[in-house]
Amino acid sequence: METLKCLIIEHDCDPMSFTRNEWTALHWAASTGQVDTLRYLIESCNCDPSLCDTKGHNLLHLACAGNHIESARYLLQTGLIDPAFTCIWDCKPSEWGQSTSNGNTETIELLKYYEECRMNSPIDTVVTEWRELDLRIL
Repeated sequence: METLKCLIIEHDCDPMSFTRNEWTALHWAASTGQVDTLRYLIESCNCDPSLCDTKGHNLLHLACAGNHIESARYLLQTGLIDPAFTCIWDCKPSEWGQSTSNGNTETIELLKYYEECRMNSPIDTVVTEWRELDLRIL
């Protein structure tokens, strides 16, 4: 975290610069479960968490694929990512996670819960409720 802050603050590195797969520091943080890094990039650096990579995967896809439940919880709490968003293969984050996971279903169950909420209510009306929920539903 200190290295990241140094690169951004002291060396003017752009945390939203892309790799060739259109990943940013946010994508790396989500895929490796670095919730503190996600929080710093979104809240302090104003990075856009809704960006997708070249395959249409958003940060929830990546967090779910790696079974990083705390990262998924944080991303859902921001209310900035639609949990029912599908990638280019028409795959929701929970479906992508299910196809790539090693049998750990905790993160997948969390995403399915949010997807169900999303499908039953417009996202604008449930975001406030999500932020107030005790996310320890599992």
